[in-house]
Amino acid sequence: MKVPVYKLRGSTAGYTLIELLVALAASMLLVIAAYATYIAQNRSYVAQEGVSEVNTQSRIAMDIIANDIRATGFGLPEDLAIDSINGRTSRIVVNDRTDSTDAITVVAGFRQVGVLAAAVTMGSNSINLVNTSGIVLNTTDRKYLSIDGITFVEITAITGNTLTLDRSLDQAFPAGRPVYLVEDVTYCVDGSLNLRRIRRAANMVNCTGANTSDTDTIAEDIEDFQLAFAEDLNGDGLLTADDDQDGDNDFDSNDFINWGNVSDPSNIIAVRVNILARTDREDPDFRGLGNPPAQIENRVHAATNDGFRRRWWQEVITIRNK
Repeated sequence: MKVPVYKLRGSTAGYTLIELLVALAASMLLVIAAYATYIAQNRSYVAQEGVSEVNTQSRIAMDIIANDIRATGFGLPEDLAIDSINGRTSRIVVNDRTDSTDAITVVAGFRQVGVLAAAVTMGSNSINLVNTSGIVLNTTDRKYLSIDGITFVEITAITGNTLTLDRSLDQAFPAGRPVYLVEDVTYCVDGSLNLRRIRRAANMVNCTGANTSDTDTIAEDIEDFQLAFAEDLNGDGLLTADDDQDGDNDFDSNDFINWGNVSDPSNIIAVRVNILARTDREDPDFRGLGNPPAQIENRVHAATNDGFRRRWWQEVITIRNK
């Protein structure tokens, strides 16, 4: 019997070299396209993350500064020339620069340290304090107190919870009334573009603190920090045309002045704060597009060709305690 023979249709030679090369090239194109998409998405993510970070931390820094400027003057003695706070004889001191960042020091009872443990009578020269803050008081740079935001005193001795004062109280206070630490707080930008808060004894020029200072970095990558001021010249406590700089018989944004033109720091009723922040790294696709403003207050900025994205915040803060 003859055995049937079955033949396969088509060639049994497999793929040709050209077909393999074409398939390999097509695969490479797909890989390149996928990689390019990944790179683009990664760059977009990094850029968005940088923008989000610079917006968040600079906005928080502005809020911190605004809160302290708003409280400036609270709990101070009647005459800072007599009762200076760590050598500060004015509630506001500014280092104004046209070629670099500004710095500002404000003085007030910013932090509550505790409450009176017991009632005190008028004429008493000591108090018992329940310290609820953890702030360690002393007889040097943390000795200035305001009781209830009304009476200013200084600590001369500390024995347990009993504070001996430098003067007799001018009125009585019930137990539980708040006690505030009066101190000087400085905001400045250091050489590494860190916006710093320095509590007590700051060097405003170098943006450094003393050994006893409390120093915090509240924002990074801050290119500029500029300030302008409005004065209340007639004492009515309002931003009115009494400080009219542009002659339009009204108070507006054009009426803010630089520190050198302030007649008396005690007249300052509002501060315009500017923060110019940038991302921590450059975006190659954004080169030359993120120039800083040409001028912020009295500082002129040159155009750049870098790839940093920038955010400029500006806020007018009214001082509550003139």
